[in-house]
Amino acid sequence: NFDRTSLDSCDFLAHNATCTTSCEAGHTLECDPGGLSGDACATMQCFEGSFRGTNNVSVTPSTHRCVPRCGVVPDVQHAVNLAQYANAEHGESFQFACAAGYLPGGKLTCSEGSYNQPACYAINCTGLPPLGWGSNPDRANYLSSSLENCKNLTHGSTCDVFCESDHSLTCEDADIAQSS
Repeated sequence: NFDRTSLDSCDFLAHNATCTTSCEAGHTLECDPGGLSGDACATMQCFEGSFRGTNNVSVTPSTHRCVPRCGVVPDVQHAVNLAQYANAEHGESFQFACAAGYLPGGKLTCSEGSYNQPACYAINCTGLPPLGWGSNPDRANYLSSSLENCKNLTHGSTCDVFCESDHSLTCEDADIAQSS
C-alpha cells in the first residue's frame, strides 16, 4: 500500500542520500512498531547499502509498512460525540464520554483499520439513604428488610418504599434521591 511514486524515489540512492516515502490514501505510514509513525518515519537515508529511518533504526518490511486507517466509528450505546474520532490512524486511542449515569469501559482504539468495541456501563446505586422521614426517625431499621428490591438500582430506575405514606426512591448518578 505504499505510494509507488514515493518508493521509486528511493531506488538507487547514493550513500547518505535521503528519500521520502508515503502511503496510498486511507493508509498511515508506520515504522519501528511501537515507535514512530506518519511523517516522523517518512524520510529514509541510504547508509552503507541499507536504509534507516530518522530514528537510526534499519528499515525493513517488518519495521516500515502502510496500515489502513479506521473509518466510521462503531455505535456504542450511551456514548456521546463518537463521530469526532472517525478516520483515526492506526494505534490512536481516545478516552470517550458516556451519557449521564454511565461510565466508559476502556478506550476507543484504532488498530489495523478497525475500531475495537468499547462499552458504556450503567452506574449502580449501591446504598440507600437514611429513611427517617415521617413521625418516626428510627423507621430506617424497620424498613430495611422491605428494601431488598431497591438495592443496586441502575441510573434512572426507581423502586417503591412503603411506610406511613408512599415514597419513591430514584437512582441519579449513583445517588438515591427520595421523593414523597
